[in-house]
Amino acid sequence: MISLDCVATRYATNALQPVRNANPHVIIYHYMDDILLATKKDKDLQTVICQVRLAVQGAGLQIAEEKVQCEPPWKYLGWKITTRTIQPQALKLALQIKTLNDLQKWLGIINWLKPFLGITTQDLHPVSIVKG
Repeated sequence: MISLDCVATRYATNALQPVRNANPHVIIYHYMDDILLATKKDKDLQTVICQVRLAVQGAGLQIAEEKVQCEPPWKYLGWKITTRTIQPQALKLALQIKTLNDLQKWLGIINWLKPFLGITTQDLHPVSIVKG
């Protein structure tokens, strides 16, 4: 069974492939609905941004303008990227767990933080009963 996220990711990947082929010197990271572009020259970046916009729109997809980030720090997949460092974004952890959904959100955060906290998947096994 293929998930909807997988289909959407593949669709966006196919839309971006011509841009990747035309610009091998540009870093283009794409995951789900996030796209990260990096070049050594701002002029190249502006050109590639235009190409990405056209490719995405040509595939019938949209880029949310309010999420476009052109100045540091950039936020990408839970990371805060500056011109010199990459670090995890600050997390707001609400300690008020009142519902199963609140607990599932907490576990999602813990799952994301596992590598930083030294927690293994086996350590989390006892709480797998609340999976959604």
